[in-house]
Amino acid sequence: MVVPPAEPGSRTARRGRAGSGALARGLGSKASRGTHVLTIAHRFEIGHPSSGPFSAVNTSGWDTATWPQGASFVSGEGSNLRVAVYAAHATRVLLEIYASATGASAQYDYAMARGADGIWRAELASVPAKTLYAFRAWGPNWPFAASWTPGSPDGFVTDVDASGNRYNPNKVLADPYAHERTHDKTSPALLAAGLDGGIYGTGGATYHGAAQRLFDTGPWAPKAVALADATSTGTRPAIAARDAVV
Repeated sequence: MVVPPAEPGSRTARRGRAGSGALARGLGSKASRGTHVLTIAHRFEIGHPSSGPFSAVNTSGWDTATWPQGASFVSGEGSNLRVAVYAAHATRVLLEIYASATGASAQYDYAMARGADGIWRAELASVPAKTLYAFRAWGPNWPFAASWTPGSPDGFVTDVDASGNRYNPNKVLADPYAHERTHDKTSPALLAAGLDGGIYGTGGATYHGAAQRLFDTGPWAPKAVALADATSTGTRPAIAARDAVV
């Protein structure tokens, strides 16, 4: 199923939001964000700028693009950033941009587009080095619902279906191809907020007054760091084959 991203520039609004794995199978404390003028490109999402840095670009080609998985700058840090993640069974994948590794909700988000190869892609304009990003995903066991918001049960069917799908949009996912991640799942900031690794669990058990599956991990989950990898691998030693055998 190809879910094309909404075209940027659909409408603008002033808005803030409080609070707030691998993708192939599904692969909380209070926080606030200031007022921003954003393009609300999708229904429930935060949105993103309609032009300039962090705007969505070349959207009509996302579902036919072939760039590799992970986050890659087109021509060095500060240029367009292309993001791709494999999630063959997902029905919707949301790319989120964060201004802070912990304690805050996402700053911008984008509905990615699925290609025939099962890889979801998005391209953002003029992205600074070390930008933080993560994903949310929906699938057969938790289909997308326009009324969903972080911490919501909307769209939920089951925690795991007969095919093993374990999608949960309340659980933010890190990029398995990231060059770097911001922190471990259990961070000092998480513990200082009175939380623990239980935020990453799912199911109906009660955690901090709500079903565990509903706890939004956005403010606390590890984020991927967008980097232009320029590390040299060095010069290959000129050693004869007969001398290279161990």
